[in-house]
Order: sequence, then structure tokens, then C-alpha cells
Amino acid sequence: MHREVVFVGLVSTSLFSNMVDAAESAQPENPAGAETVSTAPPSERLKIGLRTGYALPIGDVYQDRPLADEFTGYIPIHLDVGYMVTPNLMLGVYGLFGIAQAPKCDGCSVSVTRFGIQAHYYISPEKFSNPWVGLGAGYEVASFELGETHGFEFAQLQGGIHLNTSSAFAIGPFFTFSLARYYYTPKPVFSNGPAPVGGSRPLETETVRIGNKTFHSWLTIGLMGTFSL
Repeated sequence: MHREVVFVGLVSTSLFSNMVDAAESAQPENPAGAETVSTAPPSERLKIGLRTGYALPIGDVYQDRPLADEFTGYIPIHLDVGYMVTPNLMLGVYGLFGIAQAPKCDGCSVSVTRFGIQAHYYISPEKFSNPWVGLGAGYEVASFELGETHGFEFAQLQGGIHLNTSSAFAIGPFFTFSLARYYYTPKPVFSNGPAPVGGSRPLETETVRIGNKTFHSWLTIGLMGTFSL
């Protein structure tokens, strides 16, 4: 399944590149002396972005516990809010909630929540096709049936292409690749109360610090729309 999703992402990116080339070639040439009208967003504006796509797990929850055993992947609902401090640089925050799938538990309620700070650098803000790169860092919470496992997201590499369809809106493909580590996880324990007849004591959980920590990542490919206010 991972190969299929990555293949779809590569095909989508290729299609977008062809769309960009076609759109740029279709732009009318300005006659000599005519005023050039740019569709790129102005520099000092509030930016609000909405993303979605698919995220693939890489690495382990902790040593000898693969993240892929807990999550097949998730569909993110991702919100960006930032401010253009220069024509090329945006500083802001991000937050996402991921609707996840658990390979070992059909119908289980599992999710991923991530939030933090970020910076985006736009390479050609004055053009219709505007590539960008970004870097972020924050916190991550993975919700399982037993409770929440959480830790720090040390780095989130980002990139994509904005197609500036107007001065107020851009759309295009994006990818992110995170480097994170979980520090706390739920541990199942039995209560001290008496066991019911024919059964065991009720199961409870407590949050413990992970001893054998390791790194994990999320690779996300999708589509992003950005509004300028």
C-alpha cells in the first residue's frame, strides 16, 4: 500500500508540473511599455492555508514496536496560519488532526494530532508558479485505544508549488517529512479492586516515560490551498 500511495503522489506531482508549464505558456505576453500585472500575493499579508492528503508511518513508536503496526496511515486536516514578514518569508504556526487507520483493530478510534511553529520560504512570489520550502517543529500526540502516546517533533521538512491563481488564492501540491520521538505512552495495569465472579479485575492505564526511545517519521503527500487576507 505504501508503494501505491507514493506512486500516486509522484504521478500527481508530475501532472501538476505539466499543468504549471501549460498555464505559464498560456499567459499572454505584455506588449512593449505595457504595465506588468502580477498575480502573486503581496508580501505583508496574513496567510491561511488548508491541506489534506495521506501520511505514511516510518520508524518505531519505541524500540521493537513499529509505528506501522499501530497505524496504516492517516488523512490529515491541516491548518496553517502565518504572516509574510518579507515578500519571500512567512512565519507562522500549524496544527493538524489526522483520521487514522489501525491495521490490527477494525473499527478502533485512532488519530494523530500535531502542532507547532514553522517558516516557509517562497522562491518566486511574483510568478504564477511559486515553488516553496519550509521547516517546522512542534509536538505530536498519537491516540490509541489504550490512551495517548506523545512526544516532540524536532523537525518537519516541507516543500511544494503554489499556483497563484489570483492575488488572494494559491493552490498546489505539497509534501512534508517529519523527524520525531515519543517520550510518554500508556501502560495497561489492573486495578486493585476485587475481580468479578468468572472474570478478571478491570483494566486501567497509566502514563509512563518510554525508556527505549527511538525516532519515527511521517511522510505526507497532498494538496494545499492558501488564502491571503
